[in-house]
Amino acid sequence: MELKARRNSNIELLRIIAMAMIIAHHCALYGFFPEEVQYSSNKWIVDLLFSYGKVGVSIFVLITGYYMTEQGFRVSRALRIAGQVWFYSLCGLAVVMLIPDVSLEKNDIVQSFFPIVNGQYWFASTYLFIILLSPAINVFVHNAGRMLLQGTMAMLIIACLALPTLFGKANFYSPICWFTLLYITGSYIRLWRQDAGRPEKHFTWAVLWALTIPMYAWGGNILSKLTGHIEAPLMNSPLNRDWSITGYVAAVEFFEWARSRQPKYRPWINRIAGCAFGVYLFHENQFVREFGWPLSGISDKIYSRFLPLWAAMAIIAVYAAGSVVDLVRQKTVGRLWDRAVGKLSPSLERWGCSALQKITAWIDRSA
Repeated sequence: MELKARRNSNIELLRIIAMAMIIAHHCALYGFFPEEVQYSSNKWIVDLLFSYGKVGVSIFVLITGYYMTEQGFRVSRALRIAGQVWFYSLCGLAVVMLIPDVSLEKNDIVQSFFPIVNGQYWFASTYLFIILLSPAINVFVHNAGRMLLQGTMAMLIIACLALPTLFGKANFYSPICWFTLLYITGSYIRLWRQDAGRPEKHFTWAVLWALTIPMYAWGGNILSKLTGHIEAPLMNSPLNRDWSITGYVAAVEFFEWARSRQPKYRPWINRIAGCAFGVYLFHENQFVREFGWPLSGISDKIYSRFLPLWAAMAIIAVYAAGSVVDLVRQKTVGRLWDRAVGKLSPSLERWGCSALQKITAWIDRSA
């Protein structure tokens, strides 16, 4: 009974791994600049680090859909996420303002006060939008049959993944469409895939699908070495973009691997996983991105033979620092914000329930 009341630590561990993938991607993007790395054995390592940021994002949203389809929507959850985003945005601004000889643009200050609407954190803005949209999505997935859900997922895969791959992002891609697909996929797994299968099978397929992403760049590295002028545009590779079909399948297989293992409860894993969103907001703050990675000196290690060790240390250090900051936030400002949300949310919850009942009644009449 205890395991049912608490989140499966296997899935929470996967949440930690997903955030580590995102940090590794940013480490390569802001610390090593993959397009500027000259051909060497280390370029293969940088390409590998760069490859799994979108897989990590996909896993994170899949987990949300898996849990929220049963838990339902709470206004307090959305308000807590918004408060968390504002905290990191304003703290980043405050810290930079204390640094001598750093000039701030007016746009930087405006973005810090309105980070959600200005898209300072593209992931957080889209994620919060999906959380707000989740009541309607949940009504749909609970009232639709298995075949209709499969058809909806197929159409979203075509719209979100296949068309952008074939014709380009500008005409077809939408992060909201992508996140909706991931949320519905997580919901479908929760509702219709009770038998998770064998962990070894899912892990093998996850690794195989995941390896297709850096292989595009590795093949280009070989051609570049042989010809002297052909390069692999990893950052523009369709396998390494938001709409990567292989990245989507890899994320689903990684999730099924975690779900199919014997459920466990480890409080320390769940506590660290609870800091994952805060770790993202901490290290992806616009000022940390601009000043933190250059000041870390990680780019000086690009041709070091110990590059894998330096990269691993950087990823662990970022997650550890972000976790400490978020734990402090939870015990201080977070508690104050939660109290304010607790007083405000009941009236909003009543309004939300009324609106949801009207949506459900409309769907029932239309069915």
